[in-house]
Amino acid sequence: MKRLLANVLTLGGAVLLLAACSPRVMTEVTMSYPARSVDEVRVFDVGDTVPNSSVAIGKVAVVDGGFATNCGYDRMLQLAKERTAETGGNGLLLTEHREPSFWGSSCHQLMGTMLSMSDMTVEPSLPNPVMEGIQRDAEELARRMEEMRPPKNSFRLNVGPSWILSEITVPKGTYKHLSGLEANVEYLHTWRNGVGVGVNGAFYRSSYEDGVFRDKSDFTILYIGPSLSGVTKLGKRWLLNAEIGLGYAHTDDGYNTSNGIGMQYKLGVDYMLSKQVGLGLELNSLLTNMKKPDGFELPDDKRYGFDRLGVLAGVRFYL
Repeated sequence: MKRLLANVLTLGGAVLLLAACSPRVMTEVTMSYPARSVDEVRVFDVGDTVPNSSVAIGKVAVVDGGFATNCGYDRMLQLAKERTAETGGNGLLLTEHREPSFWGSSCHQLMGTMLSMSDMTVEPSLPNPVMEGIQRDAEELARRMEEMRPPKNSFRLNVGPSWILSEITVPKGTYKHLSGLEANVEYLHTWRNGVGVGVNGAFYRSSYEDGVFRDKSDFTILYIGPSLSGVTKLGKRWLLNAEIGLGYAHTDDGYNTSNGIGMQYKLGVDYMLSKQVGLGLELNSLLTNMKKPDGFELPDDKRYGFDRLGVLAGVRFYL
């Protein structure tokens, strides 16, 4: 019994492995005819014009199955032709060819329309329902892609509460979780793929009870630097964005000033009121590593810096 179970599991694993290593063929059939020979299938490349007699009988896609091997162009095209012949088609119009890429699949991937053709006549002056349908599909796809494209340029203005999570040590004593107000401004340029670069400027201010030379003292942080972002559109009006930046930081606790570097993280969501204006909410964090003031004692395993966390809201302008 144990041997039988082991054999079944081994066979099942082998089947799954073979399936994962094979390209995946998907079809959407609208009408079918008796199967034909693969040799009867005429292939039209992307951008070619098919005969006027062509009737679309469905769509076929040959894609990476996950860990596909043997997925060169000729092999993937052969699979598409075989499925076309099985459906009764004698023509295959390729509508998209995705070549292997470092960031994508290592396979050639093909999408196309399966055709039934009665003759090979191509007459531009006569109606061609297949080509007209493909043109409509391309226009609709372009419209949807443009609708889902993030704004190319964004200006963001934010204000809101912010908290210092690290300790602040001054002559009077040590303060923890000091709360204050932050304002920031940002310009962001985003490409079609959602990757963007920007410039951020932020100013944080809080006050604490002093009692040494004055009743209250101010604690401030100034940050400015470039950022790298990722933006995606969730539906027609919602934007989700994440950013990371590294730049210059300056702090002043009322007694000492210090300069250093700051690393900023942002996660935000925007609601587009129109194509030009929107509202946004963001959670951002700033971690700083500052130059230690002269005479300031600090254990070797600790850094001199301040960590801040804020929740801000503001207005967006899109161009």
